[in-house]
Formats: sequence, structure tokens, C-alpha cells
Amino acid sequence: MNRIIVPGTIIIIILMIGIPTYINVRKDHEQKMTSVVNKRIIEATKKCYLDGKCDTNYITLQDLYDKGYLKKQTDPLTKKYYDPESKIIKENEKITLKLS
Repeated sequence: MNRIIVPGTIIIIILMIGIPTYINVRKDHEQKMTSVVNKRIIEATKKCYLDGKCDTNYITLQDLYDKGYLKKQTDPLTKKYYDPESKIIKENEKITLKLS
């Protein structure tokens, strides 16, 4: 009887610790991947504004692609390209992404 209960208990304890840990690590990894892409887009946008090639309050990803500031970007979670018409809005030196 103990040959079944002890290994079963050990497996249950490992699963109770392992599953939530895996979920948290996976969620954190996904957030970091998305953050990297967003920062890359924001940096390209800032560079475009500093160079004077972008002068409106909003631009699209296609504008950045056309002007050579950015290569086509993909969503790291879905592996699909972002819509080139996604807007990047500049308000008082703050840049906001509206990606789709």
C-alpha cells in the first residue's frame, strides 16, 4: 500500500508546485517578448520624429516601413504580421501604440 501512496503523493506535490510555476514563467516570457517588439517600434518612431521625417501627431507602421525605420513586425505570440495600418500616436512626447 505504501508503495502506491508515497510515489503518488510525491507526484502530486511536484505537480502542485510545477504547474503554477510553469504558467507564471510562460506568462512572464510572453509579456517580455511583446514588450521587446513594442520598444522596437517606439524607438523607430522616436528616431523618425527626431530625423524630421515624421511630423504629424500620428503615423502608421506602413509609414515606418516605407521610410526604412522598421522592418515588417510580427506579433511574437501569434506569429502573424501586425496590420501595416496600425497607428502610432504621439501626444506631448509620449508615444502610444494602437497595434492590431
